[in-house]
Formats: sequence, C-alpha cells, structure tokens
Amino acid sequence: MTSRHGFSGRRRHGAAAVVALLVLGGCGTATGRTSSPPVTSAATSATVVSVGGVTDVSTYATWADPRITESSSLTRVGDHLITVNDSGDPAVLYVSTGTSGQITGTITYADAAPDDVEALATSPDGTIWVGDIGDNARARSTIVIYRLPPITQWDGDTTVTAQRYEFAYPDDAHDAETLLVQPDSGDLFVVTKDASGGVVYAVPTLDATRTVTLEKVAQVAATVTDGVFDASGEHVLLRTYGEVTAYGYPGFQQVATATLPAEPKGEGLTLGPDAGTYLTATEGAGTPVLRWRWSV
Repeated sequence: MTSRHGFSGRRRHGAAAVVALLVLGGCGTATGRTSSPPVTSAATSATVVSVGGVTDVSTYATWADPRITESSSLTRVGDHLITVNDSGDPAVLYVSTGTSGQITGTITYADAAPDDVEALATSPDGTIWVGDIGDNARARSTIVIYRLPPITQWDGDTTVTAQRYEFAYPDDAHDAETLLVQPDSGDLFVVTKDASGGVVYAVPTLDATRTVTLEKVAQVAATVTDGVFDASGEHVLLRTYGEVTAYGYPGFQQVATATLPAEPKGEGLTLGPDAGTYLTATEGAGTPVLRWRWSV
C-alpha cells in the first residue's frame, strides 16, 4: 500500500486501501514507505488566514453519567458518541447513543489497565483506535495504540480483544493527546502536546511482534489536545484549549485558525453528524458536548 505522507503529490488512495490496512493481522504495513519524508514546519509553509471563530454553536449532548469526569477524547461511529476518561481508568470506552448524554454502553478492550489513554480515532469503516499515548512526566520509553475489532453490540457492557501495537519516538519521550487516521489511506499519526510546539509523527507500519519507531513528519501548533481529519481527508483539524487550526494534507501547512467556544478544559474533537460540523468536549462532570460549524 502506497503512503500519502511521503509528500510527493501522489494521488489519493481509494477505500480499498483502508480495508487493506484494517484486515492486517498482528503484523502489517500502514504506509508502505521506503524512506522518511522531510519534516515540514507549519509556521513557515503557508500564510495563515485567521477568522474570528466557528459558527452555529449549540449543545449536542451533556454528559449525564457520574463516571464521565475527565472526557479526554471524543470520536463518533454513526449515532454512537464515544469517549474515554483521562489517566486512572481501566481499559474502558464509554458509549452514548443519540444526544441524551447518558452512557448506554461500555466497551472493555484489554485486560491490563493502560498507562494514560488520551486519544481516540475512527476509520471510515467504523474501526476504533485507542491511543495510550499520554506522558505528562515525559518518562515512557514506549507508547501503545490499540485497534478494536468491529463492534456489533453498542448497548450494555461489551468486552472485546483489541490488537495492541507498541511504538517508540525516534528522539525523546513526549506527551501526546492526539491520534489521527487518514480516511483514504488509513495512515496513522500521533501529534504531541509539547508546549514549545507540537510534532506530528507517522506510524510507518503496524507490527504487533515488535516495538516500531515512529517517523517525524511535521511541526504544528503547541499544546494540541485532540484532532481529526475532515471528511474529505484533505485537511487536519487540531485543537488547543482555545483554538482550532486547519492544516493541509499531506504537507501539514497551516490553512486557517479559529477561536473555539469557551470550555473549561477542552480536550475532545471529532466529526459532527452533518457535513462541515464538528463536536468538541471538555473535562469535568456534567459538561456539554458542543456542536459547531467551520468551513476551511
């Protein structure tokens, strides 16, 4: 499978590429690249258009379950909204079907408790990826990404066995809260939360038998708390606590930035139910999930 993040202007992959990635077993190639792409700096690669803020802001749902106290990431499969608490929770995802904010199901995906789950992502076919990538102390030698099998039961308590992949950074340890899945190629990216400026690392291959070294591909904004590809796969949206920035893909050049609605500690971002809409979430009990619109 050919990679898009080689920065060579190759044409976009079809949906078959996604399927090819996801049917890989314990060992598989996520990108098929034979050489590392150049590292690009978003700060110098394009002129940034700044806009006042997003539009059509409304409350999509409000968490109504006492177990949701630190919603640290957000993803959506159909009308199922999925979140995870910050570090300290077992390997459990919380599912809220519809817009009630009630937890209608849980998904346990591993026996052992993760270190610090901070990120969720979803492939177009509904495959859920879990990023155990948080590292506030910058002390972890490896990070972990889980790939869940197809979910057939969303209500009630479900247990599945996820495939576990282990990765190491090519430089130092980093704190990270963002996991991205490119919707056409299936390529995976981890975005760090460094205060001096975030870094995008590509997953070069999926191999459950060894620790795979990530590849540095771009520099982005500081303090990124979550992100998602837009529906076209041509832009990446990365959020901080107060702003959202769009980057072109595959070059990760900055395109535009906007002010987000005020949130106590915003750490979730995913695609909304309608074209051009997005959902954001924040830590805290009984907090709202906001819906808004932004055209890049």
